[in-house]
Formats: sequence, C-alpha cells, structure tokens
Amino acid sequence: MTSLCSFAASAIALAAPAIALLSTVLVPRFAVAAGPIVINEVDYDQVDVDTTEFIELKNVSSDPVSLSGYTVTLHNGATSGSNYATFTLPNVILPAGGHFVLCGNNTLVASCDLDVAPDSNLIQNGAPDGIALRLAGTPVDRVSYEGNTTGITEGTPAGTDDPNAGVKGLSRCPDGADTEDNGADFSFRLATPGLPNDCGGGGGGPEIGLCGETATAISAIQGTGATSPLAGQTVVIEGVVVGDFQTAGINGFFVQEEDGQADGDPASSEGIFVFEGALGTAVARGQLVRVRGSVVEFDGLTELTNVTDIVVCPASVMATPVAVTLPVPVAGFLERYEGMAIEIAQTLTVTGNFELGRYGSLDLSAGGRLFQPTQMVAPGAAAIAQQSLNERSRIVLDDASTVQNPNPFPYRDAANTRRVGDTVTGLAGVLDGRLGAYRVQVEIAPTFVGSNPRPSSPPAVGGRLRAASFNVLNFFTTLDNGSPTCGPTGGLDCRGANNSTEFDRQKTKLLNAMAALQADVFALMEIENNASAAVESLVDGLNARGVGPYAYVDTGTIGTDAIKLALIYRSDKVQTVGSHRVLTSAIDPRFIDTKNRPALAQTFAEIATTARFTVVVNHLKSKGSACADVGDPDTGDGSGNCNLTRANAASALRDWIAGDPTGSGDPDYLLLGDLNSYAQEEPIKRLEAGGLSLLPSAAAVTTARSFQFMGQSGSLDHALSTPSLTPQVTGAAEWHINADEPVIADYNTEFKTDDPFDAATVYRASDHDPIVVGLALAGPAAAVRGLGWVGQGGLALALLGLSVLGRRRR
Repeated sequence: MTSLCSFAASAIALAAPAIALLSTVLVPRFAVAAGPIVINEVDYDQVDVDTTEFIELKNVSSDPVSLSGYTVTLHNGATSGSNYATFTLPNVILPAGGHFVLCGNNTLVASCDLDVAPDSNLIQNGAPDGIALRLAGTPVDRVSYEGNTTGITEGTPAGTDDPNAGVKGLSRCPDGADTEDNGADFSFRLATPGLPNDCGGGGGGPEIGLCGETATAISAIQGTGATSPLAGQTVVIEGVVVGDFQTAGINGFFVQEEDGQADGDPASSEGIFVFEGALGTAVARGQLVRVRGSVVEFDGLTELTNVTDIVVCPASVMATPVAVTLPVPVAGFLERYEGMAIEIAQTLTVTGNFELGRYGSLDLSAGGRLFQPTQMVAPGAAAIAQQSLNERSRIVLDDASTVQNPNPFPYRDAANTRRVGDTVTGLAGVLDGRLGAYRVQVEIAPTFVGSNPRPSSPPAVGGRLRAASFNVLNFFTTLDNGSPTCGPTGGLDCRGANNSTEFDRQKTKLLNAMAALQADVFALMEIENNASAAVESLVDGLNARGVGPYAYVDTGTIGTDAIKLALIYRSDKVQTVGSHRVLTSAIDPRFIDTKNRPALAQTFAEIATTARFTVVVNHLKSKGSACADVGDPDTGDGSGNCNLTRANAASALRDWIAGDPTGSGDPDYLLLGDLNSYAQEEPIKRLEAGGLSLLPSAAAVTTARSFQFMGQSGSLDHALSTPSLTPQVTGAAEWHINADEPVIADYNTEFKTDDPFDAATVYRASDHDPIVVGLALAGPAAAVRGLGWVGQGGLALALLGLSVLGRRRR
C-alpha cells in the first residue's frame, strides 16, 4: 500500500512517474457544485508495485483558499460502492494557482492506495471507482477511472502488448480547467506533481513509439552551442548505449545515434546523457534503446531527465569511438563530442590529482605534465597564450560517480598513490561535459604506468654542508579542538592540525622528511607564530631520533600573522654568528609586513672551517587573496593577485641583504623560501637583476617544480645565492615527495572515507616540496675575492668593504 503524504508548494519536485497512454478509459461526466479547489492531476496503478501514486489539488481561483473542511475520499465500486479511505485535509492556505499533493514522501494518514479492482459498472450504488473531493460533506469535484483495462496492466513489459503500458496518469488540460466534463477535461499526460500540468501536444509530448519509428535527432537536441536549442521540451530519442553508469553515482547512461554524424554537421554532438533517476530499466552498452524524457542543461551538461519510458530494442550494435587528439584547436571544441564514445590514442600524463580522493578524478594532459605559464614564459601575452594551450591540452578522467570521498578511491597504484607524472595510453570512454570540465567516464578503469616513481632518498647535492628550505604546511602546536586560541595575540586563526590525532600524523611525517634530508640548516615556513613551542617541538623530535644535535634560532613571535619563519641548525656542524635580523615595513616601507611575512636572516659559521654564510628565509604574500586595499589588483597577466606587493618586497629584500643586515662581514648570502612567485615573474626577476642567481641553473628553471595548483606544476619555492656564494654551491634540487602526491595521503583526517595515510613514509608530509642546497664554503680570504656585489638600492660598497676587511683581519 502506498503511504499518504502531503506537502503544499507551487513547485514540488517529486520524481515524475511514467506516462501511460491507455487504449480504453472511461472518465464520465459528473454534475457537482463548482468550487475554487479541483482535483487537478491523478497518478494511479492497478497492483501494488508503484510507489509514485498521488492526487494533486489546485486552487483555480484568484484568491488564497484554506483547505480546512475539505476531505478526499477514495471509492471502489466493486465493494458495493463503499469508500475505502477518507482523508481530512489540514488547514493549509493555498495561494492562487497553488497546489496541494497527497501521497509522496511525508505520511499524513495511515494509508493511501489508489489501486482499484476490475469493475464493469463504474457507478455502483451511486459511488464511482475514483476520487471525490468534498467541502463540509458536499461533493465539489470527482474523478472516475476504469481499472485493469484488458491488455494493459501495471508491469506489462514495454514493447509487448503496449509499449506505453505502466503507470497511469490523468491530468486536466488545459491546466486547472473544469468544464464539469471529466472526459473532456482529463487526458493521459506526463505526471508533474506540484507543478503546472504538462499539456503540450501529443499527451505531454510525443509518444514513445516503436523501435525504428521516427525520433528526435540527438544532434538536433545538442545543437552546435554549449546549450540545447530544445531545452525544456519533451522528446523521444533512439540510439545505441555507449556507456552504462546506472549503478554509479551519476545514475544514468549515454546514448549515441548509430550513425556518428547523422546530420552531416561535425560541430554537433550525436550523443546525450540520460539521467534515468528511479525508473530502473536496465540497459547495457551496445543495446539500441528508445527513450522519452525532458531536455535540460544540468551543471553544463545537456541531458534527458524526467525520463518516463525506456524501450530496449531487439537490435544490438557497438558505436565506433570518435578519435580525439589533444590539444584541441580551440576552447570548447570538445562540445561537439559531448555524450559520445571517444578514444584518445596518445599517451596522457597525470597533471593533477588534487580531487582524486575527494571526487575520484584525475587531470590528464598531452605532451607531459602541464606547467604554470609564468614558470616558463613572461607574464602577459605569452603567459595567456600558454594558459590557453594548457587548457586545450587537458581532460579529466572521472569515476562516473558524484559520491564524495569514494571508498576505495579509484586509479591508485600498489603504494596507494597516483602521482603527477604517471601516464596512461589509449584512453577510451564517453565524453562528459559537466562541472566546468570535459570528462571521460569509463566503465573499465584504464591501466596506468608509474612513470614518476616516488624518490627513495633526497637528491645528492654534494658539499660539506646542506641547507634546506621546507614549507611545513601550517605546523601548529596549538590545536583548535573547537576553541581556537592560535596566533601571536590569541586570535581565531588556528591552522594545521585540528586535534591531537592529526598533529601526531603531521609531526611524524615532517620529522621523517627532515631526518632524511639531514640538512645542517633548515629554513622553515608556515610554522606557528608562538614564542618557541612549535619550532622547539620539531627540534626535540629530531634530536629524539638521534639525527642531531639540532638547535633553533630563538626569534620569539615575529610580526602579527598566525605563521612565521624559523631556522633550525645542526649545532655540531654550524654555529650562529651574532643575532638574527628581521626585515619589516619599519626598515623598508616597500616590504609590507602585513602582507608578506617578515623575512628572517641569520649568519652561520661552519665549525670545521670558520667560513661564514648568511641564510635569509622568506615567505612572500600568496596569490590566494587580493591586495586591492594597497592598490595591487590581479592585472590578468598570469601573475595572479598581489604581484606588485611581492615585487616591491623582493626589491626591499635585495637591497636589505646587500647592506649586510646581520653585520656578518661576508657577502655570502643564501635566500631560501616560499616566494609565491613562479620563475618568470617580476619578484624573481628583480632579485636576479640585483645579481642573485636562481638555483639550480637557469637552464633548469622552466621545468623546476615544488608545488601543484589546479593541475599545473611550478616552483613557488626558491633558492638564490649572491655572486660570491654561487661558486661555492655544489648542487641544488627539489625533493619531489609532496607536490606530486594526491592530497588524500596527507595528515588530515577529514573527507577520507578511504585513508591511505602511511606514517612510515615521507610522502605528502606537506604540500610543497623541500629544496636542498649543497655548499662547499671557501675560507674567509677566498670570500673576499668574491666581493663586489651590492644590490640595487643597497648600502654603499665602501661600507660593505670595510665590514669584509674587518673580517679579513680576523
């Protein structure tokens, strides 16, 4: 029995049942008192297999009407005319034109069953098979119907006795019209509970028809643009199933016309997605089907929805996939293949895996991984053109599901990862066009090649000393736990781990990576800006592992941001010389320290040789938020937000180190950190113009990478050396343990039904790759021979020279 439920709204979206076109139905005329409320639509069956039965009432007056005092009675003439269910309606005010729907999801009374038994006499003892609406006991509207018409019963397989057999629906047409002649007012239509009746031509649109009969061309539905010219219309299509995803999260299948270019226009697609919903007709790839439904645009995808009929035809044929080559010639080119079977013979590279664990998708590209344009070319026209090429070179491999946090997540390898740089050849599936990207949906997962295996150890860079730059992804010892107290002033800017479980996972990963790097100096970014607890936690952890002894530069809090910069050093290899120094707006107003984190400089001496060098750790303003408040908008040249803020900070930084801020007396400066600038952007160019060298060599810059964003790789993290230090650099390289890994492998526990976190490995310790630099420092006398570099706007050469000469006397 179907439950009775009701809800009042003029736009109730219930799943629309199948339209039925009965061969014989009697809807006799009844003379009843006219009223503002009428029975507007009825959906019923003959056996208890249909749960979509409903009765829709409508206020056909121009004023609001209360339902108080109204009742609805179901009658069955086969039971001596007695009614078998009476429902008292609630005190609901229906606005003019408003609907009230009985039966659906919310139970109002104990039972609701519109099923009736066969009855040759529709009116027996004055009671019809049907429904009566009464006000204070007086009939105001009645609808009668015949049950079990010969040859057309609920559940009759489509395409046998009658391809239209199924749920029986009656609608007033025109919508709300009441001439007191049910036979004239009601006809079989596409059910639209809570909405205006579908009174289009042909009983709510064309009949489903028989296999092989005329149908609407899919190409006519798709058109040659991004949206369908037939949106909103009910159509019947016929074609071959090219992808069956009924049991997956997208709940439907793709149909393509047998002739891949039936209309002769290569710009129009011959395929379409059918959102089946709850209809439940099983189909399989290769079957020929007829489908009746409504054309809509959903999340950018042209599809059929409100599907009322699916007929599986006897024929079976496999559609020939369309050959697609990347990059496509123009943006939007793939629209012509939306919904069609495609095949890409090229070897494609995983260029993005950010959504692998959350949504089960991978970004793939032709010609290798995609790089950020301004990593390769100058901002402006060249970068814009490169971005266009990037977009035309990529496609998304999806998992045919809208399920979030799938378990297991797809396309993984034996190590529970799928790295950027891995490859796949001969991708075949159906082209989908939803959610702002062209996607390939596959029934069988493709075979990947691990073309970018995890590096087992840090890169060899030579030298006696190693310096490493490491963005530690908001390492906070103050945990949120629902009551944030983070930040230098106890503000509400907690970041990093949310609780002790996440903290332990994060710290373990970071210590694994730092212990493996064995750097003599660590330049850290994104560490909590507290007095010393966060940096001390890492130092204690390293020393407990026996890889030290390590110590840290005690800076206390720096600036006003929730995060700061830090320096950790191996105290048996180097020692600090003098005090640390910090670059702020007070020293140089070009360096806006409320946008950029104050830079931190410390001079070290190699214990074995007494040779000195100064490390400056940096973290410039991100691209993630705007700087319009300081007149620095995103200009659209590819540099992103706050480019001028970073560029001015770079100028200030260049001039600051040229003035030897720590008083080291040595021109050997190594700049490390997250500059939030790709290699060809203005901040890097200003540093290079001041004589600093980007490490590794300039020849490797265009393919350097430490970060992945939106499926494009590039280097936000950099190492630069002053002219005197550059000859003493024995090597520099990123250790690719983080940016190429999917985010699902990190320490966070949210959004992870499937959690591949492995505490025993270094992989995905952060979102940035660390950079390691090898140094073979020359003695003091040799360092003097490198003298002569003074950055633009720095202190006078004479002052720097006096400082170095003083060192030489020592």
